Amino acid sequence: MRIKFLIISFVVSISIVWFLLPINYLIHFTSDDSYFYLKTALNFSSGIGSSFDGINLTNGYHPLWFLILSFYYFFIGLLLNVSPELLLQLTFVLITILNGLSIYLLIKVVDSLSLFKSKFTFYGFLIISLPFTFFYVLGTEKNIIVLLFILYSYFFVNDDDSKNIYWKVRAITLALIFLSRIDLGIISGAILILFELRFLNKTKIFSMLMIFISTVLIYAFVNKMIFDVFSSISSKYKFSLDLISNLQFFPTPLSNPIDFGMLSLFIIGGLLYFSYMKIYKSKLITNNIFEIFFFISFVFLLSNLFFNKQGVREWYYIFPVLSSLILLFYTIDKLNFSHILFYLTIPVSVIYFTLFRINYYNHDSALTFAKELKEKVKESEIVFQIDYSGLIGFFSERKVVNGDGLINSFDYYNVLKNNQLMQYLKVLKPDYFVFYDFDKEIKKEYLSYTFRTFHDYEFRFNVDKLRLKQKLLYGGIFRKKYGNFYLVYTKDLFR
Repeated sequence: MRIKFLIISFVVSISIVWFLLPINYLIHFTSDDSYFYLKTALNFSSGIGSSFDGINLTNGYHPLWFLILSFYYFFIGLLLNVSPELLLQLTFVLITILNGLSIYLLIKVVDSLSLFKSKFTFYGFLIISLPFTFFYVLGTEKNIIVLLFILYSYFFVNDDDSKNIYWKVRAITLALIFLSRIDLGIISGAILILFELRFLNKTKIFSMLMIFISTVLIYAFVNKMIFDVFSSISSKYKFSLDLISNLQFFPTPLSNPIDFGMLSLFIIGGLLYFSYMKIYKSKLITNNIFEIFFFISFVFLLSNLFFNKQGVREWYYIFPVLSSLILLFYTIDKLNFSHILFYLTIPVSVIYFTLFRINYYNHDSALTFAKELKEKVKESEIVFQIDYSGLIGFFSERKVVNGDGLINSFDYYNVLKNNQLMQYLKVLKPDYFVFYDFDKEIKKEYLSYTFRTFHDYEFRFNVDKLRLKQKLLYGGIFRKKYGNFYLVYTKDLFR
């Protein structure tokens, strides 16, 4: 009862904090892709359909989080007429509730296993998990992923080895993991069903496999019927067999220090744990469930490094880091260093929530630009924006067409693939074109922007078509770039 009270108090307190902090701080906890979910779910809940821009149908998201948000926004819409700012705060409340449930179940798992002999280890683990797992890049699918994996481990460690009464719940959880993130779900389903072979008979394994496969097939069938493509449209853009080129986004201390730190934490945690296990020939009492989670994470990260031409995005590290932290703190606990690590976790977490989030000003300029755009563009007008359209589309409350295609239609994918973007724009007839650059400030007779996808496109606009120009400060404490946002009037250009 005491644990439940503490968790509820935690959820209520953090939820209140979201309404006290300025929106400019809250957006530092998000990615631009977060708003793809938020805007598309809002449109879906409002009866517009599965569309980010209100024009093109899309399935460029992982379905479970999208559906949860859609139902949540639907009920909010019945009660309130919300602004984008209030909707973001209410979304953070939902995420905090999910986090509270995850932490509660995690406490139960740790208690069931007597995983940490020192309370300092457990508290240190929870404190460091807050910035690097539970409150890292909010708005994407990662919080529901973390919850489902913890839920799976809860029903696994609390099952009766002889009766296996929770195998059906684990099978359903596996199916939900697939719906929460398709690529991670396929990897997890394959590995965990093989893992279950040690505990379940062939009949139960077959049933678990059928539940998982049926979920995959239903997902593919629904996609084909509605969107004319079996997979999500974003996966078609991201998948690439050019392994060498894909590695261009591999994080390094200079190119991407935050992601490099997350990857390093994942690797170091695993190396320390498995080195300890090798030296002392010990066995983890969880029947290696957290080892399996670490292995799943390793395969997931490796597959994205090699086959995702956009590399590993920052929120992809969330579940891997959680699995690594469990192994790391288990090892630290065994080596009796838990007191030292506990006192280190407090300043690290405080620094993250203050210095790193305050200085993650990546979205501040975009938020200001979105509000300015809202003032200049009518609700009926169409804005075509190649990149960085998530936050601007959400906060401007305007029809912003995503030009890179990740949250657009399959028809648009064919447009880019077949080098027909200019013909498409003549049909779309956008009223405005938005882009940004990091060029030095020099006087030009025209504005230019180059869009590189399957084919290269160069756009040139006369300066007299410029309707809004705003300074852009991009990056965070480690990376800082200066540029400009541009809003160009194009109503008469694409005819």
